[in-house]
Amino acid sequence: MVSLKYEIEDKACISVVNGRNLCQALRYNWVGLGTAVASIVALAFVKIKPSN
Repeated sequence: MVSLKYEIEDKACISVVNGRNLCQALRYNWVGLGTAVASIVALAFVKIKPSN
């Protein structure tokens, strides 16, 4: 992995190393994190009835 300092030029969010849009990748990671946190919170409130 390359440091972000050396990977982008002129704060354009486009990687010099592999040409990926790093801002878009970061946005997807934030959406994934939000979805995971929301799922964990939702599951914390679900009650499971024991089957007797």
